[in-house]
Amino acid sequence: MSGLVSLFWDTLPLEISTPSPSTLLLSIILVVLGLRVLHQSLTQEADRARQQTLSSQDLDPAELSKLHEKVYRFCTENASSKTTLNHFRPIQSKSECIFARKAIVWGNVGWNEAISIEDNVRRSIPLLIKFCAYCQVLKLDGFVFELPEKYGQDLRTFGSAVYHVLKAVSDADPCKRRCMDSYYLDKRGWVFEFDRATFFVTTFAQCYPDNHPRTTFGVQSCFILLQPELSFLLHDLEPDSPHTNWDAPVTRRDQIRVAFRNAGKAYPIRETVHYPMAHDLVRGVDVNEVVDWWNWRE
Repeated sequence: MSGLVSLFWDTLPLEISTPSPSTLLLSIILVVLGLRVLHQSLTQEADRARQQTLSSQDLDPAELSKLHEKVYRFCTENASSKTTLNHFRPIQSKSECIFARKAIVWGNVGWNEAISIEDNVRRSIPLLIKFCAYCQVLKLDGFVFELPEKYGQDLRTFGSAVYHVLKAVSDADPCKRRCMDSYYLDKRGWVFEFDRATFFVTTFAQCYPDNHPRTTFGVQSCFILLQPELSFLLHDLEPDSPHTNWDAPVTRRDQIRVAFRNAGKAYPIRETVHYPMAHDLVRGVDVNEVVDWWNWRE
């Protein structure tokens, strides 16, 4: 307190030798008020400086568009030149599905075996978001993740890898739906979704024999194919049905089922269309077997 008194004492006129308590108090009040005014002035000046700072809305639209394109290209990659698509092409070209050969598919960023499954998936999330944005306009049919050979050596390893890939995609969902955390994942009504798009998921691995509908036709990789349900609508595919005209196929679903059967790769057709989607996501080596891959989290 003595320092403060000395400070104000020095500010008083020289002819005043002994300030009264009221004079001292008045001096303190004046200094406090002066400091407050100074603070308000500096604050207002800082606010004016912030207001003068340019935002993206102040840029020329053409220049802003160029900047957006640069960021977009940096965060995504050219999906048409992926090694993944070259490896997946034999499955497309040899599949009995009548839509497979002409399907427009994008592939994940090249796999890096030095990092985890989850980190590899995260590298492809910007590209998957781009896929969802362009899906309807470009009539895209699928986004495929290619995993190294080691993940497809046996069904248990493959099922676990599928779980971790889909969980990583789900965790990165921009809409925060996190479908893989659903309590009814193995029940009717569940569907895989990402960025407001729903997907039918099909998987392929070398642990399946040549006469299995999920064979890789000798390709030494395994694949997780995300097919947007919108694609089925764009191709005007008939609604699912438990009925098949085996002798005289009428619908395209009939044709696909008969083609797989004639190739020795028949898959079970249930008596109802209301069944858990997860049951068909990873098939057993015995095509009629249901495997609980969603519990294989090791």
